[in-house]
Amino acid sequence: MRFPSKSGVATALTIGAVILFAAGGFALGTTWGRAGNNQQAGPGLPPREKVPRPDESEAMPLQDARNVLIRNASLRDVIVAAEEGDVSTLLELAVSAGDDFCSRYRSLPPECSSSSQRLPTVFQDIGELTPRPVETMKRWLTQFYAGGSSKLEFASRDSRLPAGDGGKYYLFFRVPQAVMLDGPPAVNGLGVVVVPGSNTPIQWFAFSNPEGNGLKWVQIIGESDGARYQRLIGPETVKDWPDIEGQKGD
Repeated sequence: MRFPSKSGVATALTIGAVILFAAGGFALGTTWGRAGNNQQAGPGLPPREKVPRPDESEAMPLQDARNVLIRNASLRDVIVAAEEGDVSTLLELAVSAGDDFCSRYRSLPPECSSSSQRLPTVFQDIGELTPRPVETMKRWLTQFYAGGSSKLEFASRDSRLPAGDGGKYYLFFRVPQAVMLDGPPAVNGLGVVVVPGSNTPIQWFAFSNPEGNGLKWVQIIGESDGARYQRLIGPETVKDWPDIEGQKGD
């Protein structure tokens, strides 16, 4: 797991800063560690290497993919809760990030009345995994679903792990209307990482602005490997989707 230092995130832990990271992580995250690759190749220089994309050999239309995924009890619980906007169930399905949130920071976050206060948390990806108080995530998810019912837009899994229980799945949902979570910028995408086979299969949450998509998300999570180890489940292809460098597939 990736955790922030006590001083690093805490110093800038205003609501606005957190939302900016959370919302911009997919689209703006392309500048984190990939900026050097964004320069266009000049005369006489070789073309820049494409960022790895998921293996599409077993991909299928989204409805078919959904039908396959919900055969697994854990994935079914997550997908149904995400589509229905069942915030309470989503949080019940999430791995605990501990209750020492307030003691991690020199400058107290707004959720904390003292450094000794114990608050249950779940994980959120804001460029690195960080604990987020359950009540804060509950509020943000509630605000997110004010944008309407979400639909599964992208699903993939880590090809290095087994399918089903014990595997790792990346599910990306989108609501029709972008909304603000306590403040700008607006978001309309939600990514959840799921490891089926336990009572708490959701590993972490991530919000996306409208420019983000599931392809960019898994490429960013994969860092230098991009989506090399991702196996696309649905939709049938993402070759026409722009990746984190704005390129489309062959």
